[in-house]
Amino acid sequence: MPYYERAEIITRFIELVKENTEEIAKVVCAEGGKLIGECIGELDCLRVIFQAYLEAARHQCGHSVPLNAEPR
Repeated sequence: MPYYERAEIITRFIELVKENTEEIAKVVCAEGGKLIGECIGELDCLRVIFQAYLEAARHQCGHSVPLNAEPR
């Protein structure tokens, strides 16, 4: 799947999380017993992380990391 198709999917995911933050946070709050503010903060962080990975992938220019790569 080309980058632009993956980017569209991830962008839509980010948009859906943003549109439904309150509802998702209520579910996470009920399941995990966390405060609603913490859950909203986690969802905000999730959106930022996905956006950062999306931007990073845009600049890879065909480079990839092998699945069996070891940390240095």
